[in-house]
Amino acid sequence: MKERLFVLDGILKVIHIEHSEDCQFKFAGTALATGGEDGIVKIWSQSGMHRSTLAKTGYSIYAIAWDPDSEQVLFTQGTALVIRPIQSTSKQVEWEAHESLILTVDWNPVNNCIVSAGEDCRYKWLYSKTKLETGSVQGLAWSTDGTQITGAAGNGFIMFGQLVARQIEWERIIASLEDFNRIRIQDVLNETVEELDFRDRIIKMSLNSNHLVVVTETQASLLCISAAVRFLDASKGKLVGEMVRHSLEILVISLNQMGSSADRKLVFIDRNHDLYITPIHRIALFKLGSMIDDAIWHDNIDILVAVSNQKLVVWYYPHAAYVDKDLLKYIKLTKECIVGESSKIQSFHGSRCTVRRRDGAKVFTDVSPYCFLLFEHFMSKQWDHALRLCRIVKDDLLWACLAAMAVDSKELNTAEVAYAALNEVDKVHFMLHVKELASEDGRQAELALFKRRPDEAETILLQAGLIYRAIKMHTRHFNWDRALELGLLHKPHLDTVLWLRQQHLKTAHLEESKQQFLQLNQQASVDEQKVLAKIEEEKEKESHCQRVAGHQFLGKHQLAHAAAPLAQGSVMPKSVPAV
Repeated sequence: MKERLFVLDGILKVIHIEHSEDCQFKFAGTALATGGEDGIVKIWSQSGMHRSTLAKTGYSIYAIAWDPDSEQVLFTQGTALVIRPIQSTSKQVEWEAHESLILTVDWNPVNNCIVSAGEDCRYKWLYSKTKLETGSVQGLAWSTDGTQITGAAGNGFIMFGQLVARQIEWERIIASLEDFNRIRIQDVLNETVEELDFRDRIIKMSLNSNHLVVVTETQASLLCISAAVRFLDASKGKLVGEMVRHSLEILVISLNQMGSSADRKLVFIDRNHDLYITPIHRIALFKLGSMIDDAIWHDNIDILVAVSNQKLVVWYYPHAAYVDKDLLKYIKLTKECIVGESSKIQSFHGSRCTVRRRDGAKVFTDVSPYCFLLFEHFMSKQWDHALRLCRIVKDDLLWACLAAMAVDSKELNTAEVAYAALNEVDKVHFMLHVKELASEDGRQAELALFKRRPDEAETILLQAGLIYRAIKMHTRHFNWDRALELGLLHKPHLDTVLWLRQQHLKTAHLEESKQQFLQLNQQASVDEQKVLAKIEEEKEKESHCQRVAGHQFLGKHQLAHAAAPLAQGSVMPKSVPAV
């Protein structure tokens, strides 16, 4: 018989418990669980009355603990641990935890983890196992924040442990607790690793839906695993554009300074040292280069300079990636100046770029001054002056920049001359084809296609009511499914789609293989003469609308020209009062 001293209901009491080895109150203090050498686990009331016998085992029970919700009791059973629910209808959980007798356990109320230790000189918890040269571990206890363990050893030492190497996973992301205040983030798909350091001890972390939640002793942090960039209008204090999301950490960002806020473009370098560009109002990431250490825009115009492989690389009009990416090979120039590893670009003003090397020395280099003259003509829409400059310099770099600028500004005559200078014969023929189109909407749609934006081209044509031209655009690209969708949406043109499909199969000497076309061919008859008449009617309507629009524009221009002298009082006779 052993006597245990307790304070119950504010009164000091002595409870006589036979063969008792360990006991523990519920966290609320309303009940007591005990275990001892007789192998029996008992539950006692707050007043010391015996409530129930929870378990009878054939082993001495050296340690006992309540779960955080006080609905289960954990106790030792030789080399095993047992979790027995208070409710008799639930099943108990049992597992082999140690190689020798278990002497002590504790159940953490914060992180819901169990720690145990025994005569095998090891203490274990859910994610780790440690062997100490301290003899048998006689007692263990968690810290209140659930991050540290303290224990009493058989040789009289007190040991301390902390939770590390805990690992959680979500899809391709693995987060590991490397130290008490450090988390290691690994992307197994991209083979990238990032370490996050926190000021305080990390108590809890959770990973899901591309977000990592970390709770420390003083704060909770929500981290987005996929990097993101937001844009703020400093003059208005409002967010502008769309959020740029990226799968890797972003190391360097730079925003161009040319044009209005609608013309803003972002370049950034990620952890893999890849360089990307995107407009901020219509996110479309395009990879410009690899192995980039630093990048910066010119402070006035759209010229981009970067450090790559210890050299300086210049893109004289990187927006060409969204106009005609085939021109990028012309507008990219590698400068023959060695700037070394880990160099940083300090400034890019005028035609001079300043780079600070790793040893602190500054390197100055200049870029072509002709590009600055070309940008001046481009911004002032002086296309004749731009052509004259390119003819004098005779450099493919300038011709490529002018071609991209002209196409983006819908200046087809200039674009035709620039592509001819680059010997891009197919694109010269395309510009001639676009110029021959009857309507402005048709020309804009073809230019959108040229920029590899088929969705934008379709929207332009449908809004203008040019259904046949939208269908024809998709059939030219062998996108028969979308062409059929448009035919079904606009029923008068369904037979047009079927006729175009029949002509294609006939020319290619093929048989129909698409089930939906087979069904529609059986349900509907195609009259070739009616289809051709319908096509001709739409083309004539398109030409008529263009002629009407041209006359209206000419009338407004003549009226404005005639009214101009009236607006100037100095050119009117003195005898005629100004109205």
